[in-house]
Parts: sequence; C-alpha cells; structure tokens
Amino acid sequence: SRKLGFYLRGILIQNLCTKIRAIKVHFPKFSYWKSKIMSGGANFCFLVKNKYIIKIKKNYTSKIPEDLAREKKITDAAKQAVQDLQINIPKLEIFNALGYSFSKYNLIKGINLNKIPIEKIIKNRKKLGKQIADFVRKIHAINIFHNDISNNIIIDPKTMIITGIIDWEFATIGGRKEDEFYNMEKRSTKFKKSDLISAIKNEYFKEKI
Repeated sequence: SRKLGFYLRGILIQNLCTKIRAIKVHFPKFSYWKSKIMSGGANFCFLVKNKYIIKIKKNYTSKIPEDLAREKKITDAAKQAVQDLQINIPKLEIFNALGYSFSKYNLIKGINLNKIPIEKIIKNRKKLGKQIADFVRKIHAINIFHNDISNNIIIDPKTMIITGIIDWEFATIGGRKEDEFYNMEKRSTKFKKSDLISAIKNEYFKEKI
C-alpha cells in the first residue's frame, strides 16, 4: 500500500542517516551531498573527493566486523603477493563508530572491464588473459581465492592494462581453482561471450584447454 511504501522509505532514510552520522565521527567533513554515490549492491558506497571510497553495509549485522577483519587480512596478504605486478589492490582501512564498522579504501583509476565493448575484449583477449592469469596464479600460490574477479577488474581502456582488482568481500583463504574459474565465467556475460576464460586458463596452466 501507499502508506507502507512511505513507511519503508522512511526506515531506509533513517537507516542511511544513522550510518552517515557514524561515518562523520571519523570523517567530520564528510558530506553526503558532496560525495558521489556509487553502485554497491549490499553496500552504501560513497566516492569522496574522487580519491577514496567509504563503504558501509545497508543491512548491518553483528557479523560485519568479523567479515571486514577477514577482508583486510586477505587484501593485505594479496597485496604482498602481487607487488611485482602492475595490478593494484585497494588498501583497506576499518573504522568503528556508533555501533557500526565500515571501511575506507583508495580509488583505483580506470573503468570496469565489463563496461568495455566486447569487440575490444575479444581483440585483446590474449593480453587480458595473461594479466589475469598472472594475478590469479600469484594469489592462489598463497591459498587466496577472490571468487568474483570477473566483475571487479579495473582497466585502462586506452592501453587495456589492468590497473586493479577491487571488492574482496567474497574472497576466502582456501578454495578450489575450478571454482575460481567457474565464478569468472558464471558471473560475467562479457567473460562468457568473449571466451576470455579460455585465454586465462591457457596461460594459467601453460597448456591448451
């Protein structure tokens, strides 16, 4: 009903306002109106000064602090593992205020690979496949699995060089290579239609698939 719609909208606004107050405890100059709201699925994501992103869960649970601590542990280890590559991983910082835990991380310049025309992905399939395979091999060597890489590749559209891998909230310590590759293809239409997954596997295993 209309009344229910107004009520739910009011709850959503109130929920957002309390989280903004929590953010302002650590970032007093933070402004909802001056920040860019980014698509974040289960998160409110704010791009601040075009330099960093603040992310806080829309539906907050008692498990969030544990999840953020795990994500930070994983990203810190992964950053060390891939430091000889050109691919960046955002530096994650965790803050706590007013009963909420939330994160801040640096913005990596570029655009999401899924926004690149499929014809361009196909043309650069071998180049992209090698970069992704090198990255995945490095993190797998320390038993880290991203589990959602295909939706979180940031790329320089001019050079087709990958500048970063973002959003590690589904990453795990321990996993299976088969699941990593399955998730790449399953979660991205561009990966499937361009057959980028074959180029990645060819390079990763150093043999024809």
